[in-house]
Amino acid sequence: MEFVQGDAFDEAAAEVFNDKQHAVALHACGDLHVTLIEHTVEQQLPAVTLSPCCYHLVRGEHYSPLSDEGKQAGLALSKHELRIPLQETVTGGERVKRHREQEMSYRLGFDALCKELGLSVEYLPVPSIKKSQLASGFKAFLFVGGREEVFHYS
Repeated sequence: MEFVQGDAFDEAAAEVFNDKQHAVALHACGDLHVTLIEHTVEQQLPAVTLSPCCYHLVRGEHYSPLSDEGKQAGLALSKHELRIPLQETVTGGERVKRHREQEMSYRLGFDALCKELGLSVEYLPVPSIKKSQLASGFKAFLFVGGREEVFHYS
């Protein structure tokens, strides 16, 4: 095993790879895992193991897909949209999971309503709320955090 200190985004980083290596990247934030995939393909490494995270830490404003399907589909996820997987609850009881699902449903409903009313075409980040406020229902969720000015409809 050999460790090399350097800048993974520097063009010279590609020189570290050869076709007899198994590349490993744990906690590969943002574009780090994308860069490793690109080097793996370019250098024809026989194996790669990676654990991407912090998807929103991309260098550009949007995620650039690597697959032909993603490119053809015009996939362009914003940094806000890339944060969504990081909000997944992996640990915690059923109550925590139910609250998380309800909050995500409300957030998606808020986003859909904003688009339907022509208020925004982009995903709008929503401030955190106390989980106890979820019990008040979707309409109450809409008016948390000063959003009441957004919705003037009956």
